[in-house]
Amino acid sequence: MKKKRCFVSKSEKRYRRLRKAQIDVVSDLLSQAHDLLGSKGGHPAAPAMVVSAALEEFLRTWVKCEGHKTGRKPGIEAYAETLREQEFITKQDAKDIACWTRLRDHAAHGQWDELSDKARVNLMLERVNLFMRKYTPSAEVLFGSLRPGATWCDLRLLPGH
Repeated sequence: MKKKRCFVSKSEKRYRRLRKAQIDVVSDLLSQAHDLLGSKGGHPAAPAMVVSAALEEFLRTWVKCEGHKTGRKPGIEAYAETLREQEFITKQDAKDIACWTRLRDHAAHGQWDELSDKARVNLMLERVNLFMRKYTPSAEVLFGSLRPGATWCDLRLLPGH
């Protein structure tokens, strides 16, 4: 007896490749931030900027996947606002993102006093990592398709996936 093959459209295959690439990029950025935090003599501003780049890429891809536009200049705040308006993230998630954005802004504008503590940036890294994990489906769901035609967007990013 032949196994049933599920039809996967070209656009879905393209999307899966794109999503996997985005996950790889974000993972690499978070790894770089971790390495920077562990290095001696480095300023916490560098890893704060790298964590922020990972967060922005994650949010940008999510908004794009959902087919929404920010309605204003693209950036972490705009992406978070769009996701909150669509109720993809909680009010607390939006507040956390705003806090992480302030740390990024301190780093970008040379406000070193606000970033003198590596522990604060390390906490940012850990929390961003947990946030991304919360809203990223498992590899089995994303690439194995538990049901024919299932995509990351179709799952609507339900917590626990």
